[in-house]
Amino acid sequence: MLATHSFFCLSLFRFLSLLTNTVVQTYNTGRPVWSCCWCLDDPNYVYAGLSNGAILVYDTRDTSTYVHELTSLGSRCPVVSLSYLPRAASAAFPYGGLIAGTLEGGCFWEMKGGISYRPHHLPLEPGGCTDIQVDASSRHCLVTYRPGKSSPNLRCVLMELNRVVQQDSLDDPACTCYPIQTFNAGSCCKLLTKNALFESPAKDGSMLVCAGDEASNSAMVWDAGSGTLLQKLQADQPVLDICPMEINQTHFLAALTEKMVKVYKWE
Repeated sequence: MLATHSFFCLSLFRFLSLLTNTVVQTYNTGRPVWSCCWCLDDPNYVYAGLSNGAILVYDTRDTSTYVHELTSLGSRCPVVSLSYLPRAASAAFPYGGLIAGTLEGGCFWEMKGGISYRPHHLPLEPGGCTDIQVDASSRHCLVTYRPGKSSPNLRCVLMELNRVVQQDSLDDPACTCYPIQTFNAGSCCKLLTKNALFESPAKDGSMLVCAGDEASNSAMVWDAGSGTLLQKLQADQPVLDICPMEINQTHFLAALTEKMVKVYKWE
């Protein structure tokens, strides 16, 4: 089992073995790596988002260099988040591909096959985007915005992905999204926290949103459908990353801070 880890200062992209805790492959990206993720439709591919807005596609079977580069159209902002949405039998949004978030907005790179991708710019608010996460089952994404002129608070906006068939056109449908719910947190946001959108452990079909709140040093949990704040999980320090997980049919939520990992059990 392999895990990815990026080193910002050295411009290196490394694969680590969780079994032996050793580096098994290293790539020199030439620029600092800000984000990374695996391809969930083909485990041979992995993506690295760079400081200049480009995304490098690596094939783990090729140890020399990247096999493809996805170049942002008109933006050189760092790619702060990468999430892969696998293909699914969904009438509303069956496509698989890569959702990339930058400080200026977001783009869905539809995977057309192999290493061929088609970009779809998502209609997000201009500026202030710090993170985009996706949920494969609901085909929704969670976009996080810093406090700014439009809102004094950190906002997590739940977006529904869909496709728009263009009339009188032979072109493939365009991929887009629209907001369906907004969640507000505190007025402080200096970090690029990775938030989470996931199915409720209650298995009742509902979705949960969890986001780090720097103002209260906590992780806030909302019901995605109603927008109701369910709980504030105290972390004592700003939360950097959030990961829901299931172990032996028991559900946990891990919150990473600068000094420790806090693990909360679902009851």
